[in-house]
Amino acid sequence: SRSDKSAEEAEPVYTEKIPQGCSQAYISKDNYLVGLKNDGEDSVDTLFIMDSDRKEVFSQKVTDFNGTASKDYVLYQPEGSQEYVLYNYVKNKEITKMDLGEFEWDDYINGGYLFLCSSDKGAYILDEITGEIVLKIPDASTLYTFDAPEGQPYFTALYLSDNGETRLDVYEKSELSSPI
Repeated sequence: SRSDKSAEEAEPVYTEKIPQGCSQAYISKDNYLVGLKNDGEDSVDTLFIMDSDRKEVFSQKVTDFNGTASKDYVLYQPEGSQEYVLYNYVKNKEITKMDLGEFEWDDYINGGYLFLCSSDKGAYILDEITGEIVLKIPDASTLYTFDAPEGQPYFTALYLSDNGETRLDVYEKSELSSPI
């Protein structure tokens, strides 16, 4: 789901102007400038990242991109690829690649976890630092909340299953293959 936000609606850049031609831009917590430029082709943009000295550290033609100012990584789909790449630009390192199908969102972070949800591939919960997939819920078409209370031995996931039923599942952190 491409973002059609205009520059005015995009997350604001606080210390400098949004670079010309950018449909979105933001400054991360480590002062990296992350921007998305449209090159005039309808479905292809250039994702670029500049470090705190404003030297370009990364550039890639993309067909979809997700990121926020509070994280040190972006999720993007390179041009011509089915897979999405989770990339940590502070460490300058690709964390993982995944086939997300009809990708919907990569929202809430809670307790060091990243949520990815796809309407046709299910929900993935990843460790925010390592990028490792810690839990996959194959029949989730929309993930509402995911909670991993600190010091507790379980996860909870509230989601809409692909048959339209709302479910709350509890998983043991030590045994993630199926809910309790």
